[in-house]
Amino acid sequence: MKQSGRIVWLFILFSLLPAQVFAQAYCALRDPASHIQQLYPDSNQFRSIVKTVDESARDYVAENMPPNALHFGELGRHTLYVALRDKEILGLVHVRSEESRWGLVEIAWSMDLGLKVQDYSFQRCRSRVRKVMEANNIKDQFRGKTFSEMKVFLAEDGRSANREALNVPDNAAELAAVVVRNGLKTLLVTRQVWAMEIEALQMLKNAQLAFPAAQQIQLAEQTPTSPAVTVALKSAFGNASIGTDRAQIKLARVLDHQGNALGVIYRAQHTISGEPLTLWWAIRTDLTIEAINADTPWPSSQVESVFKQLTGKTFNNSESCGNRAELMALEAIITARPLLKNTEPRHSM
Repeated sequence: MKQSGRIVWLFILFSLLPAQVFAQAYCALRDPASHIQQLYPDSNQFRSIVKTVDESARDYVAENMPPNALHFGELGRHTLYVALRDKEILGLVHVRSEESRWGLVEIAWSMDLGLKVQDYSFQRCRSRVRKVMEANNIKDQFRGKTFSEMKVFLAEDGRSANREALNVPDNAAELAAVVVRNGLKTLLVTRQVWAMEIEALQMLKNAQLAFPAAQQIQLAEQTPTSPAVTVALKSAFGNASIGTDRAQIKLARVLDHQGNALGVIYRAQHTISGEPLTLWWAIRTDLTIEAINADTPWPSSQVESVFKQLTGKTFNNSESCGNRAELMALEAIITARPLLKNTEPRHSM
């Protein structure tokens, strides 16, 4: 049956996921609870998402990290761990192996939901300089790095460490190269294999920040381009652009434990002060703005203030908007409106 124009719901019933979805996967943590506790001292539970790392992931690594590739043992079923403090999402953990002259080196990497490195720890490493690479002055050079930022640690040959960018002792340079290659592969594989799950987790985390009673989300597909929304946006803005990349818009309806709608999370990439900025809008069921948060630092405190002043407001048409931030709010409300129809409270049986 053709589904064009329909809203397709992906249910993320996060609170119902078991601690381990599958009993075993390749290159999983051998003692997940203690290892995750080491990387996230505040965590008290975790969830596991097991998926297949296949040829497409190997091609993705080869394309972005030549001449590196995933070896045969890196394909198959692998685990992404989600570290939690109660229901709060703290971050992700993924472990990958890397060939070396000491045999396989296995490293567990912790990442935030934006796939920035938070920490790493060795699960297996026979190198005598392992302790050097575990020191905080070395780890601090990796923390907070994205893939592109960490890639500068790799020399032009794609195999050795760039000693001008990464400050490590001479005797640790070879193991440092193993760590860099392993970390870069981890970021690439995580992004390519678990993209949909990470997107849903980002939505859920922002939902929990804006709506404390949030227990689950329903991720909507294709809503921004549905006919009704397209007509409404054209009526409000004509063919004018207010700096929102509509192709990148993502939406999720936020529900409490009884399935009652609390509001919508709307994520969009905007152009503000000439630079791209991803914003997370929380919109209540009465179509007022609950919160607005940025993925990265705001361009200025003045810009942040303009957007934060939208909290508690709603907009019905462009005539009620006094600046571009309010027009962006109107666009968010128009796009989110169909998800908030028929949101009468439900009651448990």
